[in-house]
Amino acid sequence: QADPSLGLVIYAYSNTPHNDAKTAKLASYPSVEGRWRTIVGQSTQRVVSMVIEDKIDILVDLAGHTAGNRLDIFAFRPAPVQVTWIGYPNTTGLTTVDYR
Repeated sequence: QADPSLGLVIYAYSNTPHNDAKTAKLASYPSVEGRWRTIVGQSTQRVVSMVIEDKIDILVDLAGHTAGNRLDIFAFRPAPVQVTWIGYPNTTGLTTVDYR
């Protein structure tokens, strides 16, 4: 969970097709309350619009090249800083991803 004194606002974009107890627990954290977005089945353009509307400063990918990833969203650069972490140990190959 985020420390509220840091002034961070956390949004979560979930692309999990099967919600389970862990998904429910993550979605229930106060740090994402009201900002948990289920994006599974949403079009790339719709999710890109959501990220822009949410005014995300740093967009973090946790899937990389694993099954069901949404690197398509990162290709449109909806956030000024984009990072990939955990899901894949190497580059995504996208020039729109700033850090890994």
